[in-house]
Amino acid sequence: MLLNVVKEPTSFESLKSVNGILYPTYQAACLALCSLEGDNHWCNTLTDGSISSSESKLRELFAIILVFCNVSNSSELWDKLKDHFMEDYV
Repeated sequence: MLLNVVKEPTSFESLKSVNGILYPTYQAACLALCSLEGDNHWCNTLTDGSISSSESKLRELFAIILVFCNVSNSSELWDKLKDHFMEDYV
């Protein structure tokens, strides 16, 4: 995706540079360019699931999303929803 956006890249590092900021990964550079959706739709999916599913099923859905859906920031997603994941343990 970056090759479609960055004009005449001079190096692999230049691909990770967006508006003068060098990002640590290509994925972070794509997020800065808004060419990736981010994790909002996964957060919404899990929030909706927390209303109608048990905590164990919600954790299972979270694991499936992590394995198959290329989440950009899994720890942030966990932090947003950890209270829902842990309700049966509390």
